[in-house]
Parts: sequence; structure tokens; C-alpha cells
Amino acid sequence: MSLPIILTSLGVVVISMLLCFEFQRWVDSMENPPKPLKFAPKIALAVCIGMLDDNYKKVAYHLNDKGELRESVSESISQSVNQSYSSLKIVVKTKFLPSALVIE
Repeated sequence: MSLPIILTSLGVVVISMLLCFEFQRWVDSMENPPKPLKFAPKIALAVCIGMLDDNYKKVAYHLNDKGELRESVSESISQSVNQSYSSLKIVVKTKFLPSALVIE
């Protein structure tokens, strides 16, 4: 489940970076761009990197929490099964087997 999400995030990052680089190339190809336009691609790239980094952290934390939840649920199920098995052994030993046949 996490591999497709990570690959999708990586694809979004690559496409965003390519768009920022194309914007930079377009500004560089202009003969005399206005001063604010010269810095716009760099600002867009910095904002893009920050936003994508924050989103990736959120996704990573979510996937990590989901994995920990899965481990804790399987652990509790395992403990429950072990307790049920122990209870069943006690019931079978005390109810259905003569005391002479009970082997510890």
C-alpha cells in the first residue's frame, strides 16, 4: 500500500520541479524581464519544495501510524487467542478428562 503512495508523491515532486525549471528557462529566454519576474521562478521553487515536503511528512506519518496500528492489533489478537486457548485447555482438563489422565 505504501509503495504506490510514495511513488505518486515522488512523481508529483518531479513534475513540480520540471514545471519550475521550465518557468525559469522561460524567464531566462526573455530579453529584458522585469526585476520581480526574474526572482519569481526561484520563489516558486522554494514554496513548492516547502509545500511538497510538508505534504510528504504528513503522508509518511500517516503510513507509519497505520503500520503501528496494524502491529498492535495483530499483537492483541495473538494475546487474545493465547488466553482463549489456555482457558479452553483448563476447561477440557477439568470437565472432560478424568483426573488420572490429566498430564501437565
